[in-house]
Amino acid sequence: MKRLCLDMGTHKFAAIEVDDLGNIIKYAMQKHKFSLLKNGQIENVPMAAKELREFLAKNDFDMTLPVVTAVAGKSMIVKTVEGRRRITSDFVKQEDVDDLLAEITEKASLEGYLLSDFDIAKWTLDDMIVENPIGRHGHSLEVTLVMQFFKKDTVLSLIKTLQEAGLKVTSIFSEAVASKEAAVRKELRYFNIALVDAGAGTSDITIFREGKVCNFASIPMAGQYITEHVAQRFMVPLETAENMKIKPGLKRYVENIVGKRIQLDQNFVLTCIQEAASVLASALAAKIFEANNGKPPSAVALVGGAALTPKLNDFLAQALDIPNEMVHVAKLSAKGELSKPAWAVALGLAMLEPRHNVIHIVVEDKLAFFLKNEHPTVTSALSRAGTDLNRLQQRNVSTISIKVGTELQEFVVYEENQIEPYVNGTPSSWETFLTDGDVVRFQLGGRKLKFDLYVIVEGDIRQKLPLSLVDEEGHIVTMPEREKVYRLFPSTKEELEDLLSRKEHKLVRLRGHSLVQPGALYEKINYTFVTVTINGGTSLQVPVDEKETVADLLAFLLDKGFIESRALFITDGHREIGYSEPVAQLLQIIIVYDKIRG
Repeated sequence: MKRLCLDMGTHKFAAIEVDDLGNIIKYAMQKHKFSLLKNGQIENVPMAAKELREFLAKNDFDMTLPVVTAVAGKSMIVKTVEGRRRITSDFVKQEDVDDLLAEITEKASLEGYLLSDFDIAKWTLDDMIVENPIGRHGHSLEVTLVMQFFKKDTVLSLIKTLQEAGLKVTSIFSEAVASKEAAVRKELRYFNIALVDAGAGTSDITIFREGKVCNFASIPMAGQYITEHVAQRFMVPLETAENMKIKPGLKRYVENIVGKRIQLDQNFVLTCIQEAASVLASALAAKIFEANNGKPPSAVALVGGAALTPKLNDFLAQALDIPNEMVHVAKLSAKGELSKPAWAVALGLAMLEPRHNVIHIVVEDKLAFFLKNEHPTVTSALSRAGTDLNRLQQRNVSTISIKVGTELQEFVVYEENQIEPYVNGTPSSWETFLTDGDVVRFQLGGRKLKFDLYVIVEGDIRQKLPLSLVDEEGHIVTMPEREKVYRLFPSTKEELEDLLSRKEHKLVRLRGHSLVQPGALYEKINYTFVTVTINGGTSLQVPVDEKETVADLLAFLLDKGFIESRALFITDGHREIGYSEPVAQLLQIIIVYDKIRG
């Protein structure tokens, strides 16, 4: 597939154009005229888009091609997640695997981050580790995933910049994954390898084990740190310091920051560079230890512009306490100019298969962007596009009268336009899932009164249970009128218990107000079951709270119509029981009508 592979570095653009057969037909690199990125984040989107557009046009790149790009490691977090699924058939099927992975990725979330990708660390079937569970017999399937999350602001700013430059991005990788593809041979990835991408502003560290990414880390220190160290030591402009760093012996004289011509000692310049390289190596080693569970890796591959810093590899080997030959500047899978470490990300993007993980959705006349693993819906597309639903709804606030017990109370209702979402011209719901290229539009319906009346029920999970309005005839009302009076349903705790019991197919008992008030909190009672036999009839399993007495139980049974209001004889089968005794400690209760005591 033809594509344009683009590396948006801290100080440079690097672009590679690839043809249908995967051949590189064009490439170019250019330093930014201005500081456009900081810690992997685009600081000025309009300026970055303008400079990128000019760079691509100047080098005659085809700007109509789909774009593959990468996000800086500084914006990535790695998280290990486990999931489990019960297998109901004799053998594990492809659908079982797909459903389990989909369930985990749909639930995966990290505040302020987007799920980009994941690696399968291991499969476990009935507590036994397996390489591939499909076709194997078992009942309990578990998977451990190493998930990669991108910082949301960074991703959206990057996509917006490319859009304003006239480009359409279809695939986004992490810079670490791209660098790995260009710099680490597949047979080496099965060892415990650390890949260090030392760019200008950040150094990204990817830890590989058994062929998979198992951790990632980043430090805000790289080539720019060395440049600034040289600039401070010789009091020269940053551009001059950069040239001194790249080619230490090229110039004998330079101008300092006040315009005075100074003579350079090549050995002194090298010593200055190596001082900074030693500090950078120590910081890298500390982070590598942290990311690799306190152990040194088997080997380290260096890529990125700062990888060529004199003695950096030796200092890093020393700090990690591994042989010098095990830390090396990676030889990229290319010849000539493209073999240099600075091309690692762009070259890796050219070698990777496009993943088509960027979704473009049109919401009215605005574009919304998502990563595929976000599973976008109509509602989330509306929010991402910045569409003002309140403006479309034209909401007005009013009140209606509702009876709570015997009291009449006023509650807020909203009158608003009905909004009907359409996806590609077809009516849809707000939770309809969207795919790349979908067009979402809205149609306005008539005005409608809406209300948000509910109670909170606290149990194993907290749930928001909506309340209905009922008219004088007992009919549920969905379109209330201001001049009429309504009551709530459920209006009492008993009605609420009955509603939940039917919904959950088990007897539910609640602790809370006897009269239901909107916004009230009810707590499910953690109960035990007591067997109750009434006058020799069928036995009931009745839930009771540990604080309840026999009198409380009788009141409950009377309220539910299980017993009659008659003289009762209560026993546990061995002795007569008093009304004040705690009922939860009794295994059974036998109730007999009209028995003469004594």
